[in-house]
Amino acid sequence: AAILDPYIAMEKLFRSFPSYYYSLWQGMKAGDNSYSLYNIQGVLEKTIILNTASPFSRESREELGRLMGLSQAESEILLIGPEIDEIAYKFLESGDTRTLDSALLMLSLPNNEYTDATINMFLFLLEQTPSVKEYLYSAAAINETMDIRLSNLINY
Repeated sequence: AAILDPYIAMEKLFRSFPSYYYSLWQGMKAGDNSYSLYNIQGVLEKTIILNTASPFSRESREELGRLMGLSQAESEILLIGPEIDEIAYKFLESGDTRTLDSALLMLSLPNNEYTDATINMFLFLLEQTPSVKEYLYSAAAINETMDIRLSNLINY
């Protein structure tokens, strides 16, 4: 990691550029054997959140998922904390349950800190508005793979 110290020291100059964090995690991955989810998660999250539609973000999301044991397809629907928060805010502003669709897909993933955050978001929204419960009922009727989580949320 010492070889990356000069690069890391430049973060204050490049903190708004996803390419900076992308290059950092690429360097960390190529470096010593200390590369792990624990060491790289924050860098991957910064890469993702700075521009969620960029190629840097897509590859970083895939790497985050891989390190969590997710398949490539599962990694593509993975949302991180700030994205989950943004979904909740958009729903609270608009009342449009379609804004919850990408968060709903998260419930099909294996348990991880991001699915936990998604469940907590839904629990919060259930307390705020009845339309969320109706939305979850509809989703449960369509998707059996999420049945247990949806059932727990609906019966909360």
